Amino acid sequence: MSLTDLIQSGEDANAVGQAMLLAQALMDGPPEAGPRTYCYTTPRSVNSKSEPFGARFGVRGVGVISADRRLHAAILQYSSDAPLTPEPLAQVQDLHSAVRYAIRGGFEAVANAMVVRISEPELQAAPGDAVSAALKGTAGVQLNWGSGLDGILTAGHVGKSSGIKATVAGASGSVVLALDPTNHGASPEADVSVIQLPSAVPATSRITSTTTAGPGDSVTIATRSGTSVSATIMGQMQWLWLPKSSCTCGHVYMTTKYVTSQGDSGAPVRKGGDLIGHVIAASVGMTTYIQLIDYQLQEIKRNAAFSAANL
Repeated sequence: MSLTDLIQSGEDANAVGQAMLLAQALMDGPPEAGPRTYCYTTPRSVNSKSEPFGARFGVRGVGVISADRRLHAAILQYSSDAPLTPEPLAQVQDLHSAVRYAIRGGFEAVANAMVVRISEPELQAAPGDAVSAALKGTAGVQLNWGSGLDGILTAGHVGKSSGIKATVAGASGSVVLALDPTNHGASPEADVSVIQLPSAVPATSRITSTTTAGPGDSVTIATRSGTSVSATIMGQMQWLWLPKSSCTCGHVYMTTKYVTSQGDSGAPVRKGGDLIGHVIAASVGMTTYIQLIDYQLQEIKRNAAFSAANL
């Protein structure tokens, strides 16, 4: 799903255009800062930066949010004490100056962007949960990539690397594909692993349909505790920078409240009965981050052995 899929009006189109400009500028900085990342599409190896340009000004993500019943381009900025409340970019002096420097002559095009203060984004992995691999996390949805080839998705930072042993609710398996973005710096990436199981997930338990979510949509997260929690989508980010893990996750939703806990990485998130993505991280006490399933499947299928992968 692209941000352009959120466009329902001329105002929405302006907000999305501003967000795309901001996402590129705050990822790469001004032209003289180095090569472009092409952060709207599949990550390219051209980006050798250790962090996004905007990270030095506290930027943790860029995308769109819903506020006052309309879309706004939005910048997520780290703050140790500020609430999850949008404020105009013009009122945040340090960030206002940084954006002006990065965009130069096109600055007025993004002058109406909003800033959302967040606590530090952290991966939602912890011991003692439903999936055990390199780290502990939560089982996502099922995946099939050929005859007799069945498995479960979880977060890439839980699976870590191919070949390691893994258990899912006590069943033994192994990680056969790990897209782990940690320690990869500023290149936006998927955060998803595939754990192969000895038998297929029963048909009655499978989730086979996907959809997308927009700001204000209600979703349900199946957490590690076995209970489901409700959340509301606040916005969608082109990229999310996690400095503690030195990684950038591409295409993530953020919720209006923090509804998960450590160990929920990999948890499936549904709108109605359809999957929208998996939990990957959170700003504790403020918001939960969900990576879009369409993006995760796109990146899984880039591996030749998984080109036929489907839910």
